[in-house]
Amino acid sequence: MADYSAQIRDLQDDFHRLAERAPWLRAVFKVNAGKCVYFGFRRPNEPGPAASLVSQSTEDYPIITESDALTDRAGKLFVALYKAGCYKWKPCLPAGVKCQPRVPWEFWLLSLLLTPQLSVNCWTQQSDGTAVFAPQLGEGKTAIWIDHYAGVCSAALAHLKAGMMVPSPSTSTPPPARGATKLAQAIALKRSRPDLTDKAVAEAVGCHPSTLSGSPEYRATRDALLADALRRWRRSRRNRGSEMDAYADERDE
Repeated sequence: MADYSAQIRDLQDDFHRLAERAPWLRAVFKVNAGKCVYFGFRRPNEPGPAASLVSQSTEDYPIITESDALTDRAGKLFVALYKAGCYKWKPCLPAGVKCQPRVPWEFWLLSLLLTPQLSVNCWTQQSDGTAVFAPQLGEGKTAIWIDHYAGVCSAALAHLKAGMMVPSPSTSTPPPARGATKLAQAIALKRSRPDLTDKAVAEAVGCHPSTLSGSPEYRATRDALLADALRRWRRSRRNRGSEMDAYADERDE
């Protein structure tokens, strides 16, 4: 399984560095019928409505380009976690309204808007110009903005990491062939996931650990995998030793 924790940490660091350089960054987007219909960045003090589209300042383009790329990365990571079963997203939606994101950045923005713990960072403007917390996603068009966007995203990634789950071995491996016995399933699983303990393998296929420890065929498979791993480890140690000797020779010349 991909190291999602490391990916979240790296992306969180990138957003944090961006927040230090551009604390003014405001993300603006409009939602309509469960979809985002536009997305951009601007400074809060620029003229026009609070949620009007992109900054007109050319000096901000490098920051905006970087923000756009990080948002896309966040969306792709969010989708990967969701599809892998590592994160269960429960968007806060009124009855009859569907969430229909289509591209990575849209997934990310809607997760900020529709996750209750994160939606407090989303604002909209009433007809009299008063800023209020963004309402739940409805069927009409709503213009929304998020101030201090990079810092909000860094905090949102921490929330995402805290809610991560690790899929069980049974869900992270392909299903066994039809009609295979539990012992055959256990051997196949052990070959594909040699890192699993006997207890984990037994739980995944639905048998008792003693069934595996009492099977000569399973023990032979386990021992062969262990011996192969030991051989590869010793080979890597020898290779590292040769590299260090060559380095020492070069240093002494």
